[in-house]
Amino acid sequence: MPDCLHSLTSQSCDVGYEIVVVDNGSNDATGSVVEKWQRRDSRIRGVEEPDVGLSRAKNAGIRNARGRLILFTDDDVIVASGWIAAYVDFFSRCRSRKVLAGGPVLPLPDDLSLWPPWIHDGARPDLPSLYYGERERLLRESEWVWGANMAVPRTLLEELGTFHDELGRGARDHTYEDVELADRVRMAGGEVWYCATAAVHHRVPPDSARPRQLVMTAFTRGGNDRIATIHGNYVERACRVPASRLAAGLTLPWALVALMSAAAASRLTRRPWAFDRARQSAWCAGWCMWALLGASSKEWARVARWGVLRVRDAALRLMPV
Repeated sequence: MPDCLHSLTSQSCDVGYEIVVVDNGSNDATGSVVEKWQRRDSRIRGVEEPDVGLSRAKNAGIRNARGRLILFTDDDVIVASGWIAAYVDFFSRCRSRKVLAGGPVLPLPDDLSLWPPWIHDGARPDLPSLYYGERERLLRESEWVWGANMAVPRTLLEELGTFHDELGRGARDHTYEDVELADRVRMAGGEVWYCATAAVHHRVPPDSARPRQLVMTAFTRGGNDRIATIHGNYVERACRVPASRLAAGLTLPWALVALMSAAAASRLTRRPWAFDRARQSAWCAGWCMWALLGASSKEWARVARWGVLRVRDAALRLMPV
């Protein structure tokens, strides 16, 4: 939390702002940390919400906030120096009254040090992140923003209601409360926008940055990206992929062979190039599997899907943990 508060108090912004920190039934040093920062900076106000739940915590922040524009982030996030200014600028240009906005959520090593040598910029999409490119744009109905980086005018929350208490991490139903709010805005005739300049950096646990986990994520992302392209959504391709279903069927076996070879090379050499080849091959295999088989329930498709997943699992066992 101290790193998050430091980034919030160090904003390059021409407008006044406050920082409302919600202690959601913590049993650690959160309270003392907030008190220390309150004495240091008068813009910080700590409030308590004893009923555990992410939505309850956010709603407590909304009730105590005094501003007309409410921004949300998490305690394991470091916001960019122009984060607040970016949202202020966006909403000053916004023509619609019913708009919810969010920005990039980029990965950051948990200990704020350098990434391991096998991770470079190309591997970022396979780390926990949200990124729709470098341009501001209206998001499609199948695209959402994350609660760790979200901005909503108070008037919109007063009109449509706040987060549902029963949703979100720590609540009875773990359905994403940020997705539900975005869908509610759209159902009311509003819009959800991507504000590319309002970036935050989210700490990634070490387990999410290990070679085996990243290759598994790449395979899953390949399938998801194939589906996303059908809806015209933004994707970050790990390599060139075939355009037709027939070409995908021909490419899939080669992608699986490349995945097995690269996984073996990664175990033997521990070199970044081998890991990156395995990650790219996994993404390509996931893409081709979905391009060829989709969600078909036909017997041949089930058998083919089973075979692809067995090869994938064998490659994952070869990958360094």
